[in-house]
Amino acid sequence: MKRVESYRHLSDIPSMNGLYNKMNEIIRDASEHRSKFAVLCVDLDDFTLINNSLGNETGDKVLIEIANRLKTIMRHYDFLVRQADDEFIMLLTHLESYDYLDQIVTRIQDSFRSPISIDGKSIAITISIGISLYPEHSSKPEELTQFANIAMYFSKSTGKRACTTFNHNMNDDIDIKQRLVKELKTAIEEKQFRIYYQPHVDSRNNKIIGAEALLRWQHPNHVVVLPRDYLIIAEETGLIVEIEKWIISEVFQQMHLWETQINFRIPISVNLSIQHLQRIDFINQIESMMDLYSIFPSLVTFEISENTLVSLDKQVKLSLDHLIELGFGLCIDNFNVEYASLEYIRAHPVNQLKIDKDFIDGIYNNKKDEAVIKSLVSLSQELDMDIIAKGVEHDNQVSFLSAINCHMIQGYYYSKPLDVADFESYIKYHTK
Repeated sequence: MKRVESYRHLSDIPSMNGLYNKMNEIIRDASEHRSKFAVLCVDLDDFTLINNSLGNETGDKVLIEIANRLKTIMRHYDFLVRQADDEFIMLLTHLESYDYLDQIVTRIQDSFRSPISIDGKSIAITISIGISLYPEHSSKPEELTQFANIAMYFSKSTGKRACTTFNHNMNDDIDIKQRLVKELKTAIEEKQFRIYYQPHVDSRNNKIIGAEALLRWQHPNHVVVLPRDYLIIAEETGLIVEIEKWIISEVFQQMHLWETQINFRIPISVNLSIQHLQRIDFINQIESMMDLYSIFPSLVTFEISENTLVSLDKQVKLSLDHLIELGFGLCIDNFNVEYASLEYIRAHPVNQLKIDKDFIDGIYNNKKDEAVIKSLVSLSQELDMDIIAKGVEHDNQVSFLSAINCHMIQGYYYSKPLDVADFESYIKYHTK
């Protein structure tokens, strides 16, 4: 077994200085021997959360441990440098074929499936990887590094925890992304967004018991932009905070109009991002809007992702605790039984869990998905929480869910997301 000397300090990890000289040497050798090599950009996901919640000293220790894990996977003629705070460049040299590259990537990903232990704290780590290849993509060190970085950012844009190999179409996609950011800023300024409402229905009596507020972009050029595309960009750029402030204000105003004009109250769910919850002025904004529109907090549930709940950010947890103290409901979207999530809901009054559409799609198709759904429903009953099945589209799905006592349904089976006028018509029709 080879012995790998561990890094003890951040300064021990080679920096970018001399990387291009090293790559030029590798290129000359690869050209002479007609071999290949790969450039990997390895980035730690959500490193800012670790620094903000646990401090820079702990963050440095995490980076050292990451470098050591990567080093144990490398061969003696591979090369590792630290590119930025939480980014590393790996050069995998002397590749006769790319089969070995696949093995290395798998080993890297596997090495981060177990959490990092720092000073008694267990820290879950995920990484995003981008790859460029010599000679396929370029024979210039600067371009190979740039292409690996571009591929890494594509991995992040697909939901992180991914590995992407560069292709030259990505340059066009980068231009598209930059244009989308510009258009998003214009959309915020010109109020091009609209709120749609998708009903929550009790399958036992087909009564409407609530709705989720969903964002839709009314693009001036009539271009269809899918929410998952622009919301990812909004989160990456921080624009999501301004967008969500507008959403909450619009929803609160609409709830006020329904109560004062047609004497109608309905529970509404609103999505919240981790970026918004990190803002120290978030609770003050919520309280101001709540007072302005005379909102009963018991009628509003804020939906957060499980990743938000298990984040290490102290401000996020503080914001969530304040929301609960004010009387708002809390729903965990796409719940998937992470240990940290279970710890939080055991200690705090979370009101709802939502079953992700991916599991719903597996009903009568995948026994494992069915088992997960049954366990989530059982857990919600034991913890006295509501549970909502999201993305329900078919009779057999409703039948399966009813049989295991999951009766709160959201999805196209009952209704697509509706604008305000259509939602009001839907309510009137179903409450005759």
